[in-house]
Amino acid sequence: MMRLVAGCLFLFFISLFARADGQPLPELKRERVIDSAGILTGSQFSQLNRQLSDFEQQRGDGTQFVVFIISTTNGEDIGAFALRTFNTWKIGKKARNNGLLLVVSVNDRKLRFEVGYGLESILPDVVAGRIIRYRITPEFKNGNYFSGIEAGVTDVISVINGNESEYIKSNNRATEELKLKRLPVIYLFTFLIMYFWLLFSGTRSRKKQIQQEINMLTTDPVKRKGKNKRAAERSERIYLKRLTAILKHKYIYPRFPGLFISVMFYSVIIFLVTRLVIEDASDTDAVFMSSMILVVINVFASPVIFLFLHALIPGYRIQNTEMQKIYGDSNAGSTSFSYSSGSSGSGSGGSSSSSGGGGGSSGGGGASGSW
Repeated sequence: MMRLVAGCLFLFFISLFARADGQPLPELKRERVIDSAGILTGSQFSQLNRQLSDFEQQRGDGTQFVVFIISTTNGEDIGAFALRTFNTWKIGKKARNNGLLLVVSVNDRKLRFEVGYGLESILPDVVAGRIIRYRITPEFKNGNYFSGIEAGVTDVISVINGNESEYIKSNNRATEELKLKRLPVIYLFTFLIMYFWLLFSGTRSRKKQIQQEINMLTTDPVKRKGKNKRAAERSERIYLKRLTAILKHKYIYPRFPGLFISVMFYSVIIFLVTRLVIEDASDTDAVFMSSMILVVINVFASPVIFLFLHALIPGYRIQNTEMQKIYGDSNAGSTSFSYSSGSSGSGSGGSSSSSGGGGGSSGGGGASGSW
């Protein structure tokens, strides 16, 4: 029995190590196309390999571009597989990290560009993602694997050589305009939603809280003793009177801290969601910078809008005065009520003639796709 258990444990750990290592990789030699899936004809293989070799010779700086076509990654994430392949083959020149790898997993219907750090500024993730979406996957969906790979390789080479295709340029301009125009819209939309949410929902919850405070003070008054008894009772009556005055208002207007935090938090969340739905979110630098711009908009615009509302709506000034008096008198009675700034439901916040790779490693970035 013990031998059986030991054998099972041995097989279990062996399977874990085998899965962690992933499927074995072929050796990278002189060819820049490795078609393990066998989807290319002889002429297609030669044409693509010649295109990549000519590109490497033309660059002359150790840049290497490899296309690896496989049937499946055997369950390994396409990004992890591409990065492991990139680093195992050491694509590109080590000192420059100027390697580039395109992995196509046919049966998994996934592909990935892995870009070395030295090329990432020339071929950023967002551009690689557009090439996948607009040039490669449309051909793959029709079963035209060679046409898709050739189109993608051609456009990548053009970008690296400084000759962007028109669709990439137009998308760059459109995306930048979209980012700049979208941020104020998202901010204003979020401000209005959160303002009215805090106004209506917050009024109900805060009136309920104030009423509970009043009930507690009237049904279970604090026992006072000593020479300050009368003064304490008088302060408590004034405190109750002011709480009651707050209840007479139809709405309890949102206060700035809670509104500011809620708008900032949810506007950033909405922006990130729209980026995931509308654009390729692999451009992490653009996402971060846009998020920071949105935070700056919040910091400068929210106080201005709030001050405008404060000046425009008399109820704001009246309630603000009353709440300041309540704060001053809160120590006279029970301190269980505190006027919350937030509200219920709000958040907080080498050349082609060499064999193998040139010694490069560490993929700097890339983009994935599926069809």
